[in-house]
Amino acid sequence: MHAWEQEDIPGPDIQMIGKVLGGGFIPLSRVLLCNKIFDAIAGGSGGLAHGHTFQAHPVACAAALEKMGAVLERLLRDPIGPLESFGDIRGRGLFWAVEFIQDRRRKTPFLASMRLCHKIVDKSLDLGLNVLGNLDQTGHVNVDHVIMSPPCVVTESDLERMVGILQTAIQAVISEIARNQQDNTDGTRVKISSE
Repeated sequence: MHAWEQEDIPGPDIQMIGKVLGGGFIPLSRVLLCNKIFDAIAGGSGGLAHGHTFQAHPVACAAALEKMGAVLERLLRDPIGPLESFGDIRGRGLFWAVEFIQDRRRKTPFLASMRLCHKIVDKSLDLGLNVLGNLDQTGHVNVDHVIMSPPCVVTESDLERMVGILQTAIQAVISEIARNQQDNTDGTRVKISSE
């Protein structure tokens, strides 16, 4: 992203960027600080008093978040959408939920006792990704889902890595459930204990 990244140098202490964010079309900029400078400010007053023409434009910030949100939506739909356990993907900006169902054709939810979303959260954490798992109930229907809400400074390559980890976690947990159900000799659904 930055010219200095192509060289064998650690990068500047302070870097102002604007054109790369707004492309010259919208007023959007950012100040990047190395850890040494950030720690000095945090250890001092804790604030950086400054003013710039391109600062705090809510429309520009919303547009930047919307662009990355569209990237996140696409990345979630492409690898996760085709999974058999996929129910729905919904969200806005950088806040997206992936819903899971046991039977896509019948739209049968997973049993709450399976703790599917919690298992996906645990597996994701094991792989280095922090997502929020939720098991809601709409009437008598369980709605298993995980929520991705990356920081606004996320890059497309960060999102690709995050979605890859989530996909791996989902596939591992669903495979475990399928193995446990197959091992069940009486044909009833298996309660999978939390680990």
